[in-house]
Amino acid sequence: MLRTMVFIDYLNFDIALKDLFTKYKEPFPRLDYAKLAAKLTKEIPNSILTKTYLCYPEPDDFLKGDTYWAGFERSMSGWQNVPFLDVIKGRYVSRDAPGAKRDIADPLSYVKQEKGTDINIATHMLTKAFNNSLDAVILLSADTDYSSTLEVLRTIGKLSLVAVMDGQTSKLCSIADKQYIMKKEYFKDCLR
Repeated sequence: MLRTMVFIDYLNFDIALKDLFTKYKEPFPRLDYAKLAAKLTKEIPNSILTKTYLCYPEPDDFLKGDTYWAGFERSMSGWQNVPFLDVIKGRYVSRDAPGAKRDIADPLSYVKQEKGTDINIATHMLTKAFNNSLDAVILLSADTDYSSTLEVLRTIGKLSLVAVMDGQTSKLCSIADKQYIMKKEYFKDCLR
């Protein structure tokens, strides 16, 4: 059996998921990421899911003042008690927009930047691969920042699958051993 780990770039994945369901004018699904990881693992023959990593940026104190981020934090904290699923936090930082003073009620007054998520995922993938803790990885992201990581995994003989949304394109799909295009129907049995 191939020991498989799933790595979810939450913000990248969440934006693509919202875009997919907005395109069909359907409500955004609340996913069970453990179910989704288990289902995706079946796309690699003879594999067994050993661990899922949900990586997201934790908003700074300013962003936590927005009701969306307050709900987001509650949602993320619930995932910390799911067996075989680890939550890994990066940072989401805000700063004044040019010529403006940050005001949480005015999204044009500030800019946001994600910090650390890509590095966290790449570091965990490579550490586990070099320690021979996995045989295959599944990455839920279209972010090309992972290109070098996937190339290293391939060089050392590890398998990789990149899962992207229907309509989403990524250079990663040509680097990975396999790509999987998730259509909106794919999520119907992965709901909370």
